[in-house]
Amino acid sequence: MDIFEKVLFLGDAVPKINFICDLISETHKVQFRDWINTPCRKVILHSCECSSLLERTQDIIWIGSQWIPQGVEITVLFENLNWTSDIYDQVIFIQPYPFTLNSFNQELEKIRTNLFVHSRLKITSYKVMFYRDFMQQSVAGESDDIESVLQNAPTQLEKELKKELDGEMIAKLLQYRIYRDPQNIISILHGSNGLLRATTELSIEHLQNLKDSLEIFSEDYGEYQSRLLYYQDLTSENLNSLTRFENVKGCSDVLQRYLELYCDAYEDKICCFAKEVYESIIRPVCFWNLERDINNLEIGIRELLHKELTMKSLNSIPCPPDKMKYNQIIRNQYAYDTTFLQEAHKFIKSTLMEYIYKILKEKERLLSVCLGPIKSMVNNE
Repeated sequence: MDIFEKVLFLGDAVPKINFICDLISETHKVQFRDWINTPCRKVILHSCECSSLLERTQDIIWIGSQWIPQGVEITVLFENLNWTSDIYDQVIFIQPYPFTLNSFNQELEKIRTNLFVHSRLKITSYKVMFYRDFMQQSVAGESDDIESVLQNAPTQLEKELKKELDGEMIAKLLQYRIYRDPQNIISILHGSNGLLRATTELSIEHLQNLKDSLEIFSEDYGEYQSRLLYYQDLTSENLNSLTRFENVKGCSDVLQRYLELYCDAYEDKICCFAKEVYESIIRPVCFWNLERDINNLEIGIRELLHKELTMKSLNSIPCPPDKMKYNQIIRNQYAYDTTFLQEAHKFIKSTLMEYIYKILKEKERLLSVCLGPIKSMVNNE
């Protein structure tokens, strides 16, 4: 998996453990809490397609979570290890309730030192994440409940730090985020650090390239026809050999035998060609499981091929006993060989092309729908 952004999580052990437990299944929570009570330097989190994954190598715990965005690697330190600002793109400090300045000030000195030592700054933001643990309950008699304090915490901490950080580099990097549940992860990571904006702009550019490709898809210089030049046997006159008497002799259904012969010779090659066309266009905009997507495409193409070339409208006729009668009945009287070959050529020239185009067009529509709100959110930041 390609990693485009590395994020470091700092703070006290308990809120970090609780935060990680929020991101994994109930079964894995038990195992994780057992492991974290033994010597552990750090936990590294990645994206995964299932709810969660859990592995351990010596003193590092590896976690896969469906809540982690693709391309992001989160490191959570559990020992007092040195970290450098030239490794991570952003640092997030977990600030649990009650939200006081004391614990953050201890980290602030480390950050100042780090930024001074590493002048080639990679970090694009340093965030304070106010963490709401729902196991905590407001105490009777408190002037404000936890939710109210959580809501006001960013403003309050920013106000307290304003004079202390005046003119410092960290002041330009510091941002504040509120965490209530795993659904907040994406906004916390990408809220205003520029990565979401850059990713969105790049996605819009790729989407436009997809639209441009679809506009010329069926033209001679489009992706379909250009790649078809490398699969000339799919449209060559060699197909005529499939309908020779020797190939269908003794069969109970001439058209069915034509289909079997054609699929044996060309079905896999048709799928290979179609997948090349589809992948070359969709890969730049794909953020889903491309392998599964292409497998579904292949299944659809095989079903379409059998459906289009079965030709149920024509009567089933067994192969005549000799070549002369075969030519007389099948070739001359019914012209089944010509009809089948015409349909086979039509499948490659237009039917398959229209099928792939329709799928790509629907992907373009869905991507446009998805990117619209994200683009508006980024522009309104």
